[in-house]
Amino acid sequence: MFKTHSGNVAKERLKLMMNADHQKLDDATMELIRQEIGCVITKYVVIEPENIEIKVMLKDYKKRE
Repeated sequence: MFKTHSGNVAKERLKLMMNADHQKLDDATMELIRQEIGCVITKYVVIEPENIEIKVMLKDYKKRE
């Protein structure tokens, strides 16, 4: 039903992107990330995008001033 390999790959890529990102993540960027993750979810699950809620939590993420 779910393609766990591609999901794990996407998860790891997102982690790498977040760790490598040295810029402040503003609200617009976070919304774009949520939308793109939502698009990936709809490829594997029959669900309307407006019914998806995604929370992004950055652990040990330090914003650059």
